[in-house]
Amino acid sequence: ALGRALFDASADALFVIDPAADRVAAANPAAARLTGSDRAELRAGPASRLFRADAGGGAERVRAALLAAAPTDLRDGFSLR
Repeated sequence: ALGRALFDASADALFVIDPAADRVAAANPAAARLTGSDRAELRAGPASRLFRADAGGGAERVRAALLAAAPTDLRDGFSLR
């Protein structure tokens, strides 16, 4: 319960992504505000649609980052659309 409260209270946009399914499993209120979507809308579509690669590679680079074995910090080289 404390973890969820911290997740929801964060001022940073946080997403929990299931990379194999390319789905957002959870998003905090800051993520909803930043994207202009409600949390249900964020969970409804592919997670990769929310991000763009700042360098070449586009959607394929985003999907590869999401599928990486280690947790990925998308602050480095990726932006929200």
